Amino acid sequence: MEGQGTWRQRALNPGYELAQRCARWHAARGAPVAGIVAGIVARIVARIVAHLGAGIEEVLAALWPRGCWLCRAPAATVKGPDACAAHALPGEAQPEPTDPSSAKVAPLMSGLDGARCGICAARLPRGVRAEERCRACRRRPPRFARVVAAGNYRGPLGEWVLAFKHGGREDLAPVLARHLVERVPWLAARALEAPRPELQPVPLHALRHLERGYDQALLLAQALGEELGLPVRARLARTRATTVQGAERGPSRQSNVSGAFSFRPQLRDRWRAARAGWARRAGPHRRRARPLAGREIWLVDDVLTSGATADACARELMRAGARAVTVVVLARASGEEEPEP
Repeated sequence: MEGQGTWRQRALNPGYELAQRCARWHAARGAPVAGIVAGIVARIVARIVAHLGAGIEEVLAALWPRGCWLCRAPAATVKGPDACAAHALPGEAQPEPTDPSSAKVAPLMSGLDGARCGICAARLPRGVRAEERCRACRRRPPRFARVVAAGNYRGPLGEWVLAFKHGGREDLAPVLARHLVERVPWLAARALEAPRPELQPVPLHALRHLERGYDQALLLAQALGEELGLPVRARLARTRATTVQGAERGPSRQSNVSGAFSFRPQLRDRWRAARAGWARRAGPHRRRARPLAGREIWLVDDVLTSGATADACARELMRAGARAVTVVVLARASGEEEPEP
């Protein structure tokens, strides 16, 4: 599978490392010649294993060709996840922004095409300059700072998301997380900067979790955390079940998720807040603890449609003291394409 490296790479690198360790170990004990001999033997063994492994890999590829992750048809992609021609995902990376902290670089951070809103990444009408705010964000600015997406929901990416979200394909989480990182290089660049952000998945209600069998946002956040080396902190909880966002004859998207989320600090958060003095008593009243003070949170979900769910989650995170909330999703959809859970 892509991203794991070839047999040759996986065998040669440890062999070379072992050779260097042998040389240093014997040199430290006054036997440099023995270290050189041991290093040569380790490299020879590594090369033999690498060539044998490469041959086995070619035989397996001939017997079982790479198949599409969705339909198992023969794969036709060179870059990106293994997929057939119908399910191939674009693998071209977008240029990295020069100022990741600015909300105006949202189109550069995103894998979306066309002119997009600098906050919610909604498609802008013709004649409107890219990076401007859309009408909805001007009328009611959301609590989150920006939206980062791998691509549009309409198209092959939507089929991947549907299979991952409703088709029981939990195995697609690392594949889609890797695709998201490849499409948005800003994520990997920002993950290396200090202070490092934390990942927060959009919580799933217990009843829907029981119905679906897994939490797709949590799986995606965990896979993204492994790709970027970032911690996953599930501090949000969905306190009540909500109807499907955008359902016919249902409540509005904002009222549907209003009060549906709550921030539940972990034990480490309470300890840090107590040490910082945020929980000191001021007379008969107790000051509100802000366990996320100064931190940047990446809110992870599969699809963003109206942004009402992300805004409700960002509101709780900002109340807890978060410095900024960035919404990281696989796909950006319009209201009529994909209802949010």
